[in-house]
Amino acid sequence: MPRVIPYIESIQYDGTNARYICGTWADVELASEDEAGMVVNFVGDVVIPTLIPPGFWLVKSHPFPAEFAIKSPAQYAAQYVELTPEAVTP
Repeated sequence: MPRVIPYIESIQYDGTNARYICGTWADVELASEDEAGMVVNFVGDVVIPTLIPPGFWLVKSHPFPAEFAIKSPAQYAAQYVELTPEAVTP
């Protein structure tokens, strides 16, 4: 019996890649960025500003690029196993 996994992407905010994350990787608005981290705005019926510290991971599943989970490095390591692209490409 084959094992299947849902498609999930992740990216780590390293303190320098906020514009890429907000402009390309996810459909969220970058509100601000400083040494404490980046603040993104989840925009819907209500704008919800959310702080993401450097080193934290953002995890999303398609087709909802504006919806992602924020995980500390410890949470990410405990909950996910990374696969190489070769491991999932038919």
